[in-house]
Amino acid sequence: GDPTATTFQFSIFDYSSMNYRGKSYSMYQMTTPFMTTREQEDAVDAKIDQMINQEGGELYAYRDRNARDKVKAIYDYIVGHVSYIGTTTSIYHTAYSALINGKGTCQAYALLFTRLSREMGVPSKVIMGTDANAHTYNIVELDGKWYYIDTTAKIYLKGSNNFRRTTEQSRSSATFAALSQSPRFRSSPLIDASAPRQIS
Repeated sequence: GDPTATTFQFSIFDYSSMNYRGKSYSMYQMTTPFMTTREQEDAVDAKIDQMINQEGGELYAYRDRNARDKVKAIYDYIVGHVSYIGTTTSIYHTAYSALINGKGTCQAYALLFTRLSREMGVPSKVIMGTDANAHTYNIVELDGKWYYIDTTAKIYLKGSNNFRRTTEQSRSSATFAALSQSPRFRSSPLIDASAPRQIS
């Protein structure tokens, strides 16, 4: 499985410094509250292995296909098997809930897409807005270009000129850049609020 795919809400980085005998010392503390258990992550690993690597699995036929075919198969699977639920309950914000329970928030959809695409060798990232009504979706790399994809809203492979959330993505990038410069900030290995290198 993907070692960065464990689902957690955020990481809290705390920073302090002190002087001792004329020398400066920095201390960093990181706390990570997880939204899923190890057993739930193991269930995701097992289901993904079945889907991709076992004959008859939902994505088995696409293992050796090109990246576009893989992305379309993943997109179709998620759109056809996951139902949206608007809630603040943590478990519904996970790839586990989307894959195993068949329901989740936009974050669950996006985390599942990234988990499946990475397992199939296609680079993708989760993009998360930062405002109170923030939406979560993905970017995926195909043929050296990054495309927006939103399995929750059923938006398939759009560039920056025709994707309605480009403004939110830009706002998210600016916020992340500002936060990451401060001693205290939150981040996730699956969530990347930085702007994509190239948008077609």
